[in-house]
Amino acid sequence: MSSVKNLDTILWTEKYRPDTLDGCILPNRIKTLLQDGVKTNMLFYGTAGIGKTTTAKAICSQFGHNTLYINGSTENSIDVVRNKISDFAMNQSILHYDNPIKVVIIDESDFMSQNALAGMRATIEQYATNTRFIFTCNYVEKIPDPIQSRFQMIDFNFTQEEQIEIKKGQFKRIIEICNKEGMSITKEAALKLLQTYYPDFRSIINHLQRYKLEGKTNIVDTDVKDSASEYSELYDMIITQDNPVENYKFVMKNYSNCVDEVISALGYPFIEYILKSKPALMGKIPVISVLNAKYQQNLKNCIDPVVVLLANIFELQMEFQK
Repeated sequence: MSSVKNLDTILWTEKYRPDTLDGCILPNRIKTLLQDGVKTNMLFYGTAGIGKTTTAKAICSQFGHNTLYINGSTENSIDVVRNKISDFAMNQSILHYDNPIKVVIIDESDFMSQNALAGMRATIEQYATNTRFIFTCNYVEKIPDPIQSRFQMIDFNFTQEEQIEIKKGQFKRIIEICNKEGMSITKEAALKLLQTYYPDFRSIINHLQRYKLEGKTNIVDTDVKDSASEYSELYDMIITQDNPVENYKFVMKNYSNCVDEVISALGYPFIEYILKSKPALMGKIPVISVLNAKYQQNLKNCIDPVVVLLANIFELQMEFQK
């Protein structure tokens, strides 16, 4: 893998995040539900990277709501509900006099503590006259029924027909982003990106930015690798290399600006790599699964994601050296 320069520009996932509902890649079913703005409390649930947070922010921006954003994976205590959310809901804003309805977006609400979720029930009712809540989550079963009953549930798990519609929109957006960044991409490469990473469009955008940082301005299908191929050098390092200084340098040089994707690649894709390329190590599959689950959770609550990545890699190495 080519070395990746330090990330010194804005993340493309933010740069190309739409600020209107029309700019969001969504099926008509959801756009119709949201076309009048935030009228009620809503819970967006579905797979990661499909556009839940983008949609929540876009409708608040489009309709001019005074908005508080909470990351439920890091701000997940009852004190956040009692203080930060309540203070926001009760205070007047002179900047949004034309739209008195405030909106609290709680992203990844399935990672809030049970005490915080319980406290939300009273808070939602207390400020019902002037505040609406949008929750997003990947695992709706972790949201208690009393909370779900207070929300309009909007399913971001798309039907087969809707997936066709979404893929067409994502394909078009890939081409648009490449054009704006002075890059070219073949139809075959764009389709391969979709085939490899759908429905996680966030991951697709991150890969486009990595291509640019690596100096690739003409992307062809051979540039798009599956996870096993893309991370094979990292997998081999974990299995065979025991020099911590060199390993640290290698990880920082190549993976420090794409932590989310690399930690994901240390789970199921790593297991697939073991099954296909290193069958003698199949006995390590349980420990790969356990460690990856732990570090995916740690990533939700960390201050420095790179440290979490390094810890995952080094602990895997220690297991393979036993």
